[in-house]
Amino acid sequence: MGQKMSREEADARRARAANLFKRGFTQAEVARRLKVTRQSALRWHRSYQQGGAEALRPKKRGRPGRLTSAQLEQFEKALLKGPKAYGWSSELWTLERVAALLRRLFDVNYHIGHV
Repeated sequence: MGQKMSREEADARRARAANLFKRGFTQAEVARRLKVTRQSALRWHRSYQQGGAEALRPKKRGRPGRLTSAQLEQFEKALLKGPKAYGWSSELWTLERVAALLRRLFDVNYHIGHV
């Protein structure tokens, strides 16, 4: 207990918990088998009761993207043309240029630190 684990490991552990609940194991047995606190097993069990195994699956994290998959493909093609195709004097893509191209093509503003 108390160990740091990767997101994938934590997701897999919750999936194992869902399987154990499905097979009729108690919260205490799940906690013992998965080496988690009873509080975690209790929380997982409540989620499982309300939404089944789906409730214990990982949730999407972070903010949704601003570009569609079609726009991302279009943007990739634009980048492959090179900066000179868009009026810059050299063939060097910089973060500022990439952000400017996103604004030009899709009217989407990204801070250069997030490009």
